[in-house]
Amino acid sequence: VDSQRVGGGGRYDDLIPLVGGPAVPASGFALYVDRLMDLLKPEPASTRGVLVRPASTDVSALKAALEIAGRLRDAGHVAELDLGKASPPGYRWLLSMTKDGALSLVDQATGKKSKAVSEADIVKVMEESK
Repeated sequence: VDSQRVGGGGRYDDLIPLVGGPAVPASGFALYVDRLMDLLKPEPASTRGVLVRPASTDVSALKAALEIAGRLRDAGHVAELDLGKASPPGYRWLLSMTKDGALSLVDQATGKKSKAVSEADIVKVMEESK
């Protein structure tokens, strides 16, 4: 097993007097975040979550998309709002909203399209596809 040091620390009782302070007990530590990040296994991009695409950029459409994204997050899913800029890659699901309130869910891993009436429908389809 390859081991890598991801942090260090110890007692620093003599440090405070070195900088003009009183002699007091002291300890400290540091974590090497770059090494910790190297140890993380990234989640496969195809399972990252759902990208919610509002019907338009008007305030009411954005508000509706934010509400749906919030409810999906409350249900334990990663949800991000697509604001029409470069869409982040790697989302398994694309949820598109139309001006008449219809919801279309596309599983980008399989290409399967589903019509949904509510957030509960969306969550059901996503859960069944795990």
